[in-house]
Amino acid sequence: MISIGDKPYRTIEDAAKEFSVSAKTVGEWIRRGIIDTPPEIEYGVRSVRYFTTEYLGKAKADIRRYRSNQKKKKKG
Repeated sequence: MISIGDKPYRTIEDAAKEFSVSAKTVGEWIRRGIIDTPPEIEYGVRSVRYFTTEYLGKAKADIRRYRSNQKKKKKG
């Protein structure tokens, strides 16, 4: 978690813990379109993706849907 202007923001590391995977896996899910790209905030000279509670809830549903679809593909 990082703080910008006394406001805390969850980072990809925090999201990874929430999903019980690595940050690399979360990045891959975003790159592949399995979950949406999270919002970004300027942090010094760089942009940092941050993960709100609402975003995490939607992403969890997207991941469940993706996994369910993968299981269906394997069966049929």
